[in-house]
Amino acid sequence: MAITLNGIPIVPTPLVTVQTENEFKESGKVKKSVLVVTLKGKALSLAKNNNGNVVDLAQSDEKERLNEINKAYSAIEGLVVHSVNNLFVTGTMSAPFLSGKDPSSVFADYTIVFEKVLFESQDVDENWSLDPADEYDRFVKVTRSRSITLNSSETATYQLAITKLPASSSFTDGASYLPSTTGSAYNKTTNYTVNTEKNSVECTESWTICKTSALVEETYSIKESADSIFKSFSKQISIKGLAGPGGGDKYANANAYLGTITIPEIGDAYDGSTTDKIKSISVSRNVVAGTITVNMDASGGIEKAGEIYRTVDITDNVPTEFYASIAAIGKPTGPILQRFGTKKQGSLSVNITVIYKDGRNGSNNEPSVSEYKPAGNSFVDKDEKTYDERSGKVTRSVTWTYGGDFV
Repeated sequence: MAITLNGIPIVPTPLVTVQTENEFKESGKVKKSVLVVTLKGKALSLAKNNNGNVVDLAQSDEKERLNEINKAYSAIEGLVVHSVNNLFVTGTMSAPFLSGKDPSSVFADYTIVFEKVLFESQDVDENWSLDPADEYDRFVKVTRSRSITLNSSETATYQLAITKLPASSSFTDGASYLPSTTGSAYNKTTNYTVNTEKNSVECTESWTICKTSALVEETYSIKESADSIFKSFSKQISIKGLAGPGGGDKYANANAYLGTITIPEIGDAYDGSTTDKIKSISVSRNVVAGTITVNMDASGGIEKAGEIYRTVDITDNVPTEFYASIAAIGKPTGPILQRFGTKKQGSLSVNITVIYKDGRNGSNNEPSVSEYKPAGNSFVDKDEKTYDERSGKVTRSVTWTYGGDFV
């Protein structure tokens, strides 16, 4: 039986083998089936003439024989159309320079292989993975990975990937992998990968499964310093909002969680302490990242009820001995110091600065100084009050003269 390529018979007739090659998935299903047709024959420097006799085209010229074999090989190769993933041609040539007309010395072997894809699976390979909860046992991360190998006629593109593997609209498919008490799905991400070499596309989706719509961290610090007898304290509350089917965007959920916790005011007790008071509070917000951070600083102090800031400076010039200094002419050791047997009056100055919670016009519009008044007889020499409108600081300065007896 003659073999023809593109309508041209191949002489001499090559050996033809036909087989089907299959590629299997891990599940045992056929992933790809290819029909492979192999032709193995010989390109000769011999040919039949019109009388049917075999003649040596090279006329016993060894160099010409190789040229004739090349011509025959090229003629066969010219009948084949090369096409990637559909057909390819391979061949090896041998032309031993032997004398005589032995057919074994006047040929070159060639091989032609045809491939045709009979079947390519369009099944989607799907995998689910669950990462353990984070070290604080706050959430679980669930990942869904899907991939598909395209047909030979298709070209892997991002647009085709979306068509073949559309993103999930909800977490319904993955809910069966988790206990119902785990929480809701937040922070969904979708990533497409296009592999042009393997002609495949892949879609990876992930969710954060959490019982709350925000992740919260609190950090504390205590500081002791030689500058003050009071310790200082700080607390930071970091809120990271989650977004997704649970409702709301990241920032909205972070802000909603902030509304559920109590933020103290300046001057309030710090974590229930009877002596430590809140000195400063700052709140920073990142709307894009969906994060809110609250910082509180506190320390012990001398503030009283209704005050958020207090400083007291006391200067006490205690009564000292009264004496006279009398200059004496010619006395080389200095003046004569004469005791009078009495003392000078003393003076006590107190400077108090306060910031009130309710401002200057509240119930406490000036600091009281009565607790600092010197015991015994005294006169007020100065009572001065100042107010800083920018800071709200109220300052009172009082000076007493004391010591001695009233007459």
